[in-house]
Amino acid sequence: MSLYDTIASIYEEIFPVNRIAVETIESLIPLQAEKRLLDLGAATGGHARAFADRGWDTLGIELNREMALVAASRAHVVEGSMLDADSIILTDYGISVKFGAALCLGNTLPHISPARIPAFFAMIRHLLYPGAPFILQTLNYSHPDVGPGFAFPSIKSADFRFDRRYEAGKTLGTLSFVTTLADGASKSIDTTVLNVLKPEMISYWLRGAGFKDIETWSGWDRSRFDSDRDLYVVTVAR
Repeated sequence: MSLYDTIASIYEEIFPVNRIAVETIESLIPLQAEKRLLDLGAATGGHARAFADRGWDTLGIELNREMALVAASRAHVVEGSMLDADSIILTDYGISVKFGAALCLGNTLPHISPARIPAFFAMIRHLLYPGAPFILQTLNYSHPDVGPGFAFPSIKSADFRFDRRYEAGKTLGTLSFVTTLADGASKSIDTTVLNVLKPEMISYWLRGAGFKDIETWSGWDRSRFDSDRDLYVVTVAR
């Protein structure tokens, strides 16, 4: 059973929706764009539901079946790969549509091979209204501490403890993301391969896909990003 199968039922306890993030994202969307939002790597649908509650036509795409099943019970989320977003959208809507924003949050992007990212970014740009934002949130892999041996703070509740750490990857440019979920007397351990995608690489690929205006923030308060200081980066491309 994979990490995402294991945590599907408690995902939003581990990673609750950030309401400030939702408000900040909504403020970035051009007024002339239709209220339609694409959530890539929608997990269990928290953001899709949050935007739907605010009057948005929101489509989420989630690769993991267990996560997608939970999400579909809450919001307009379908199972599939975000790399196939254009064909999924055409099938789902029955026509070609444009979006007022596209999201790829929660360090989802590093699951994609670097070789596939240029075409993925180009596809997303084609799906957006002119001036509409593509908003990505990733771990800052340029930070001096982020690498083998790096451990995230434990996430605890009355019912579980969730631990995450990085180990050396088996191939160049990757890390092994090791997670442990302790739930009562049981313990689940999983290893996921993640690609080391540094902020400057992401910006380079975005420019290559035709995005002209690219901002990097340290968080949803839009503070200036510092690659040596900040563990996370929010990238906004238009």
